[in-house]
Amino acid sequence: MDPPAKNGTGNGERRPLSEWNPSEAELLRGLFLDEADKHLRHIAEAQQALARAAETTLDVDPQLVDALFRHLHTLKGAAGSVAHDAIARAAHELEELCAEMRSGKLAPTFGILERIDEGVSALRALEHTFGRVQALWKPVATEEAFEIVRRRLFEPIVDLKNRDAVCRAFADAYIAE
Repeated sequence: MDPPAKNGTGNGERRPLSEWNPSEAELLRGLFLDEADKHLRHIAEAQQALARAAETTLDVDPQLVDALFRHLHTLKGAAGSVAHDAIARAAHELEELCAEMRSGKLAPTFGILERIDEGVSALRALEHTFGRVQALWKPVATEEAFEIVRRRLFEPIVDLKNRDAVCRAFADAYIAE
């Protein structure tokens, strides 16, 4: 199986994300992030079901591997459609492991399941990273801004040395002005 294409391939041509206007592209990325979280939950559930089955036998029900494969394939396609190539590549690599289990070339041994677990963790980290970048582009609503300031102002200070250094720097800057 070939790695996902950057500009979309398959049954129908997709417009590269760069051809969308910026607000449309941002909307599509936001929709992807909402959907990616759901796909990652399904992937984790399928992964756990496969791991539980493999505890007793390496000859697991093929439907368990198929379920994991399908969810990875869906995430890969969705990520590719909004140019999140790192997520698409990571999902593709896990999809390849599943394909090899489906064909019988690999068994769901502890080592293989551990690789899948690490891959799913990497997918979550990538999704979180893209979500944080996406959030930087969105303006903060008034209520969100208030909540952020409230938390930062009224959180208990645990590092007293750092607190004193910040207060000293602020006082020095105030005196200098």
